[in-house]
Amino acid sequence: MKYLLRGIFLTTILLSSFSGLAQAKSTPTAVELVKYNDNVNLPLSVKERGFLQEVYGDELQELILSKPQRLKDVKDILRNRVEIVLASQHEKSEYAPLLSSVPLFDNYNDQLEPDITFSKNGFNPLKYRFHFHGFGTSMYRIDKTNYVLIIKPQHRKGNH
Repeated sequence: MKYLLRGIFLTTILLSSFSGLAQAKSTPTAVELVKYNDNVNLPLSVKERGFLQEVYGDELQELILSKPQRLKDVKDILRNRVEIVLASQHEKSEYAPLLSSVPLFDNYNDQLEPDITFSKNGFNPLKYRFHFHGFGTSMYRIDKTNYVLIIKPQHRKGNH
């Protein structure tokens, strides 16, 4: 019995020391702070407010407008991080998903509908469940056009 207890005790100490060493070697990855362009400090345009109203409806004030940081994030998406460009042959690659494959963000407006025809100036990226907060650039082909939609990551080196 004495040897059994000693074995259990030694095993516990040995495993604890290995566990401590394994934990000591793991270092957390530092996440850079988001760097914003100065244009996020300007008020919402009529068009931007319309985009937000379309998506958030009656919840707009509570969810976005009353939260300065959230409003700044949305302005950054609309003004700096979403770009619609004519596609080169490389960008028209089949690897980029079609816009029609992205579900709608209809949590607050169940009447939200996908765009029937594409308008570069009237396109509301907030209507879709894009991965706005990922670390990489995303690209989507816009159905039946020569355009691609590029979403730049929020964590990026310098300003865009």
